Amino acid sequence: LENLRSGNKTIDINDILGRMTFDCFTSIAFGKSFNSMKLYPAQHPFGVSFDKLVELMAKRTQEPFWRIKRALNIDYEHEIDEHLKVIDKFCTKLITEKKGDTVQNITDESGVDTFDLFSLYYTNNKALTNDEMKFLALNFIIAGRDTTRMVTSWFLYDLCQFKDVKKKVIEEIDAYNKENGDKGIDYLAITRQFKYLEAALCESLRYHPVVPFSIREAREDVIVPQKVCKPPNGGNYVIKKGDRCAIHQFTVSKLEAFYDEPMKYDPMRFYEKGVRTFGQGVYPFFNQNPRLCLGRDFALMEAKIFLYNFLTKYSFEMIDGQEIAYNPGIILNMKNGMKVSLKVRE
Repeated sequence: LENLRSGNKTIDINDILGRMTFDCFTSIAFGKSFNSMKLYPAQHPFGVSFDKLVELMAKRTQEPFWRIKRALNIDYEHEIDEHLKVIDKFCTKLITEKKGDTVQNITDESGVDTFDLFSLYYTNNKALTNDEMKFLALNFIIAGRDTTRMVTSWFLYDLCQFKDVKKKVIEEIDAYNKENGDKGIDYLAITRQFKYLEAALCESLRYHPVVPFSIREAREDVIVPQKVCKPPNGGNYVIKKGDRCAIHQFTVSKLEAFYDEPMKYDPMRFYEKGVRTFGQGVYPFFNQNPRLCLGRDFALMEAKIFLYNFLTKYSFEMIDGQEIAYNPGIILNMKNGMKVSLKVRE
């Protein structure tokens, strides 16, 4: 970031965050970083194909004949096929190299033992095939790359829209730095302090649900309470066993039945308990039990570590004249990214 700032180059913070989370999660999964941030503004092939697949896969939820198009390899299904080849080639190369590489760059809390997720899986089950390892790796990268990237991107966008929130977030960080000098942050600080920062992050995630919808299949009949949705002629709606339905998290986040003044951006609704303020049905953005996201606290910690360092060092503003818009898909991406200008803080 400093090289880009000092060189007066355009900084797309959404793109930068995608590279940061990609490098972070590939490091955890494979024990090595691909340093995609150093490539900026050149694109990493994996990132390009991954982003495009997120956009194109959502078309299947609206297209009744997508299986036919896939069989014929036409229309957007041809694009999906081409991008999947890029992902497959990348993962296959990565796994092949990793099997012959014993170097591990991540240490545990002792600072002595080194590990990565690939090695942990492979050591305990050498029968895993390359395809199985590929899917494990992709699942990990998919779960962590774009979700953290987008909640942080939309949070920075919200700070530009709500100047009072931006001021309070920076004041909280400055108060911590004044009290602790130059020692920076550690695990206890980032997880137990910065209550307002976490509250604002949670509110941005509610305001812009990173995963705007999910598809579920009913394992048994589900009677929908009238207070949730009341049929005009009385009785109850019933989701039958075996029915597939879309849970529209974007809509849930804007319902007065669940939130007071849902269209108001108000971090204080999360101030006391942070991400644990609301039940999982009301705040379903990390899924729900028994499949609650294992990386929920890690994702928030990663975002807070970046934001602490970023806002400690820089003041930032959005560059005028750009259109910030949703790019609907499996992930709620920014259509055109978000260009910012940076100034080193005194």
